[in-house]
Amino acid sequence: DARNEASVTVGTWFAVLTMGSGIVFSKLQWNAWWHGDVRQTSFLVVLLLLSVGMVLRGGLSDEQKAARACAAYSVATVLPILFLLFVLPRIVSSIHPSDTIPSGKLDTTYRVGVLLGLVVLGWAARYFYLKVCALRSVVVEDAEVTPVRPVSIKESD
Repeated sequence: DARNEASVTVGTWFAVLTMGSGIVFSKLQWNAWWHGDVRQTSFLVVLLLLSVGMVLRGGLSDEQKAARACAAYSVATVLPILFLLFVLPRIVSSIHPSDTIPSGKLDTTYRVGVLLGLVVLGWAARYFYLKVCALRSVVVEDAEVTPVRPVSIKESD
């Protein structure tokens, strides 16, 4: 449950960052904040699915019920998310170019995109670091702490 909570929370925030950077890139590349492309739309649906996972956890007051419901929701959304991210954008035509690098058409805008891609890799590394930190935080909060009595050391003559 702690891993699920950490994954959904950090994953949702990174999805928000991805959507925001994609909208800015869309404005720079196609001169429109939202183009309605299949990749943009499918990622918006993924973002909404992840957000629902966070809302579901926050909406249930009983921790056991929240854990079970979130686990079931996470399992139920794995295949739709994978389909929306990896399959749908490849079977439906898109305005995203797919032959830019092999054909040598990488202009300055795309070079900036490649640089941003490297930044995304850095963010991915940061994601895993934050996930581990969040997981450790949840585990520490759930651990039972027993108070320790102070021990006095008597000096012997």
